Amino acid sequence: MRRRGTKRIVPDFPLVAASILMLLLGINLTTHCFGGFAAGSEVVARGVAVAQQCRFSGPITESEAPGREYLTGWWWVCDARVRWDDGRVEMREVPYSQLTDADIGRAVAVVEREEAASKATTRSVIYRADFEPRPVWGTVAMVVMSVVAPLVGFPGAYRLVRRIRGKTPELPKE
Repeated sequence: MRRRGTKRIVPDFPLVAASILMLLLGINLTTHCFGGFAAGSEVVARGVAVAQQCRFSGPITESEAPGREYLTGWWWVCDARVRWDDGRVEMREVPYSQLTDADIGRAVAVVEREEAASKATTRSVIYRADFEPRPVWGTVAMVVMSVVAPLVGFPGAYRLVRRIRGKTPELPKE
C-alpha cells in the first residue's frame, strides 16, 4: 500500500494558482473581447485612424494614454494618427487589439466611445467603427469562466486544506 505524502502537495499549488489566474484574467479578457465596457456607451466622435506603430503586450501593460491605466491581457496596442470628422488630428493610443500590426499604414474607420471607468469617471476609448459590443456573449463567457476556474482549482485546494489540517485523504483499499 502506497501512501501519498508531500509529493502530492507540489501539483496542488499550480492547480490552485491556475484557477485563480484563470478566473481573474478570464473575466477581464472576456469583458474587453466582447466589448462589455463599450456596451451602452456613447459614441462621441467618428474618424479615420492610421496605425503608426504597434506592440503586442501582456499580461499586464501600462498604458501610455493620458489616464495611465493598466491593460490586462494579451493585446495589440497601437499608436495611431486619428483624423476626426470635425477636422481635429491627434496621436492616440488604440488598445484591445482594435488595431493590429496588419493595420500599420492603412486607414481604418474608428469611433471614440465614452466608457464608465468607475462610478465617478469616464474614459475615452477608440474602437473600430465596425466593432459591435456583444455583452450577452461576454456574460456567457464570464459565467463559464466563473464555473470552470473553481472546478480546476477545487481538487487541489481541497487536498491542500486537508493536509494543512493534518488529515490526509483516504486511499482506496485494494
